[in-house]
Amino acid sequence: MTDTSMLAAALGYARRDVRVLPLYEIRNGRCACGKADCISPGKHPRNSNGATGATMDEAQIRAWWAKWPAANIGTATGDRFWVMDVDPRHGGNESVMQLLQQHGSMPETVMVNTGSGGRIIVLRGELEAFLAGLPGVTAAEAAENATARRP
Repeated sequence: MTDTSMLAAALGYARRDVRVLPLYEIRNGRCACGKADCISPGKHPRNSNGATGATMDEAQIRAWWAKWPAANIGTATGDRFWVMDVDPRHGGNESVMQLLQQHGSMPETVMVNTGSGGRIIVLRGELEAFLAGLPGVTAAEAAENATARRP
């Protein structure tokens, strides 16, 4: 994705009432934060107050992407939606099957494949009790962020 399309995508999310924030991007296979041991490459906030500073304000979004044109896009979760991160390396696929057996089919939603072979599932509603105790499945809560893709 080009730098201008990252700005356009961030503005597109904001127009859909989704609060966004800039995340560090990947440069030459490494996180642009510069930490050799970065534990969340390309997925952690560039802005000083993280997901709590996420916004739908066009002027702020334009200012961030003027400063960091290649920044990845983060979306604030918890106020309108949650994201369920399914990690098959830690039993996530089995946990999703357990959820489906206990609660029936999943509502129609958006799913995105991750670089590690897992998937992100976007959901509405309360998930904390629903996901309690399931290995390999986590929910991004309020004041956290999820890495977004172009809408």
